[in-house]
Amino acid sequence: MQKDKRVTSVGVGDVQMFLAIPGGESFTVSIRGREFLEHNGEYFRFKFFQYLGRNEFYIGSGFDKKLSLNVPHSLGGPGTVAHVQLELDGIDNSRSAKGFVCLERGGDYPKGVIYCAEEKAFSLIAMFDFKSG
Repeated sequence: MQKDKRVTSVGVGDVQMFLAIPGGESFTVSIRGREFLEHNGEYFRFKFFQYLGRNEFYIGSGFDKKLSLNVPHSLGGPGTVAHVQLELDGIDNSRSAKGFVCLERGGDYPKGVIYCAEEKAFSLIAMFDFKSG
């Protein structure tokens, strides 16, 4: 896993991601570490950057720590209760990907699933589980 300047967080987590990019190529990515979760007031943020094949991808997200559990929440723009940004090959394709997030556990160490897609970027299903320590 390669880091870049957009990934500055410290947290402990397991994330499974399934990505499909334009042209039909797909990837499965499993990450575990302390580098991609951060807290910012009432929000937690998940950020990740990696090269896959000949492409680079970035996901940035922010979710209200107090979202209702086990309910799908539609993704909105920055500043809403649930937001995801997807980038492919360094092109900022979206500030508000379409999709949803569903939390099984909220607070500082969330667990849940994200489904989102953005035209000209990629589609993503991510299952995440963050824990203390």
